[in-house]
Amino acid sequence: MKEFATGHIRNVALVAHHGVGKTSLAEAMLYQAKATTRIGRIADGSTLLDHSPEEISRQITIDLGLAQFEFKGHKVNLLDTPGYADFVGDVYSALRVADSAILVLRAATGVEVGTEVVWEVLKQEKSPLLVVVNMMDKEHANFDAAVKSCHDRLGLNAVPAQLPIGEADKFHGVVDLIENKAYTFTGKGADEKSSEAPIPAEMKDRVAKARAALMEEAATGDEQLMEKFLSTGDLSVEEIRKGLCERVVMCDLAPVFCCSAALNLGVAIPSSPGFVGTYQWLGVSALALFGIGREEGLAFAICMQAVWYVPTTIVGAVILVAHAKGAWRSGEVFDFGSAPKPGVRLQSDT
Repeated sequence: MKEFATGHIRNVALVAHHGVGKTSLAEAMLYQAKATTRIGRIADGSTLLDHSPEEISRQITIDLGLAQFEFKGHKVNLLDTPGYADFVGDVYSALRVADSAILVLRAATGVEVGTEVVWEVLKQEKSPLLVVVNMMDKEHANFDAAVKSCHDRLGLNAVPAQLPIGEADKFHGVVDLIENKAYTFTGKGADEKSSEAPIPAEMKDRVAKARAALMEEAATGDEQLMEKFLSTGDLSVEEIRKGLCERVVMCDLAPVFCCSAALNLGVAIPSSPGFVGTYQWLGVSALALFGIGREEGLAFAICMQAVWYVPTTIVGAVILVAHAKGAWRSGEVFDFGSAPKPGVRLQSDT
């Protein structure tokens, strides 16, 4: 098994109201990373993460799921949490060991009751996050309303990093506000292809306004960037990324992306070299590969084989441990039974 330095390990939790498409997003990400050769479907009971008989029959996530994939020299541990409030303990467990989170919304409804539940956990754990507005292909999809619901119901400073080209059955592309480029989709599922295209003429004013707002947010946390933005009204692509990263780390901004995970539309789009490589990922571009950690010495989790906790079809079971500081010695035994709340955080004295 390939070994990764802790600096090249990212732990990302998927959280949302139930039925919003967390597992479908995870499936699409795993497929794009070539960790699997197919995209599993919940309706068929063929997903990698919802594999227990109860999950397949009920078509919901019941247990915390773990999947790993490699991307541009980084190992990404993807934690798929249940959406039902009955299983919120697994959300605590995942966010306790995760570096960052992806908050998934339904395009037709925006923030829902379950979203508010996981939002309280996100605030408690001080988790950096991005927002993904999923199901953009569904009837009544409304990207702007979903973003507005983050402000109105959560008090979250959600700022679009993308705009959809079309909504509902007309959803066929996205505009990347960071790079000021548009991409359109052809095909669906495993046949999906993305290609760069001109920004639609009818969207140019909206794109310009949204990009100006994004640049202002990026500049807010950095005095030099703010001076440049106020004097020139513009920032370079790298400066926008740098400013956004700093704001996300401070947990006072959440960039918003959009996609249709079940159709594999918008999960990965071509990107210029030097960002995260070949693809700009919804799930890992802003969080997993930007190197975001909540605080020095508490940026990474250890995933070790054990005999309980997270059942998987690949390694049997996995325990997730947030390694705060110190060193692990071979043969050392720790007592996991005294954890004060769901999840386990260990602090070694060595």
